[in-house]
Amino acid sequence: MRLEQARAYIEIQNKKYQDDPQSIINSTLSTTLNKDNTGNEARTLSILCRIYVGSIFYDLTEANIRSVFAPYGSIKSINLKIDPSTGKHNGYCFIDYDLPEAAFLAVEKMNGADFGGRKLKVGRPFNFDINLLQTLPKPSPSRIYIANVNEYLTEENLTSLFTPFGEIEQCSLIPDPITRKHKNCGFIEFKNEDNATSAVLNMNGFVIGDQAFQVRKSIVGGPMPEGMKALDKMPNLSANIPADVWETANSINNNIAAVPNKNNTINPVEPHPEIEKINKQEENMSLEENMSISASQRFSIMQKLARNDKESTVVLLENMVTADEIDEDLQSEITSECSKYGEVVKVVVWIVPESPSDEVRIFIQFNTTEAAAKANTELDGRYFGGRQLKAKLYDLEKFNEKDYAQ
Repeated sequence: MRLEQARAYIEIQNKKYQDDPQSIINSTLSTTLNKDNTGNEARTLSILCRIYVGSIFYDLTEANIRSVFAPYGSIKSINLKIDPSTGKHNGYCFIDYDLPEAAFLAVEKMNGADFGGRKLKVGRPFNFDINLLQTLPKPSPSRIYIANVNEYLTEENLTSLFTPFGEIEQCSLIPDPITRKHKNCGFIEFKNEDNATSAVLNMNGFVIGDQAFQVRKSIVGGPMPEGMKALDKMPNLSANIPADVWETANSINNNIAAVPNKNNTINPVEPHPEIEKINKQEENMSLEENMSISASQRFSIMQKLARNDKESTVVLLENMVTADEIDEDLQSEITSECSKYGEVVKVVVWIVPESPSDEVRIFIQFNTTEAAAKANTELDGRYFGGRQLKAKLYDLEKFNEKDYAQ
């Protein structure tokens, strides 16, 4: 009955679109991409699937964050680091989605959203570059991405709901081999582009099963996913673990939970050196885009920096945030992010006086000139929250004199 009502509503909305096709705002639905297939596709996809979330209220948990960001797509992992001294997180995290479309939706919808009494800062890590899309297959203009699909809706249900917009060639929900259900998201391929555009305009935010669809055009091309029928070829992972294993695991977990922690803090575990090395490589955003640089090239870059900038331990970042985006967490977030280049001594956030655009300058002082030079090289030109950073070395003497205007 509810599906019939939904279809009737969609028929009305589709007629409105056909009567007034000029209402389409194409610029918000498509991106012109050039084919330039360079780099590693898997690494590129991982960068496109990752978002940064800042200004998180300290009492919120990973479960809270997951519940708010899951409507945009299947979440692979949430990296929410805990401060061992307080037992609380540092006010920011990284979220990795399974699909880049989910990450794009999350940034579009959640940046500036109120969550726990704070406005979230949702954007991209330093290594994100919109031009990375050019290295991937061109997206199909007639394909749409849909998320926040109720678990009881099937591919057949979705096909029935979206058919009023035009002929559908394929509807595929992403399967979960463990639960044997879909991951609440998938793709629909229409016969032509206009049908897909109409579906996005009318169905984004459409509520069925108490969940609002999140719909946009696809970001990455290539073959359509096989959909739920792919489960027929997948092993039943949930059935491979014997019941006595679950019982033993639960018993161990209960025993661990029963051990009191006198300081109410989380005891850090020293990682194996090789694991720590891998983790640092994964978190170092700069290395993800510069794996092929040679020793001679790096030396050449350092020589150029030495010629153009006076040697200094201070890096100036511009075009990172606006004045109204500054909060109490910004300095700690920058310190944490930039510590991958070397020990951070001090971070100064300075609003340029009488600036018509509320220009903000961020100064990062490192303990060595080598760390500052590396940060300057890696950060200049990178993207953060949709903005391209400008980085340069800043005169140490002027910094010590608190002269931030040069």
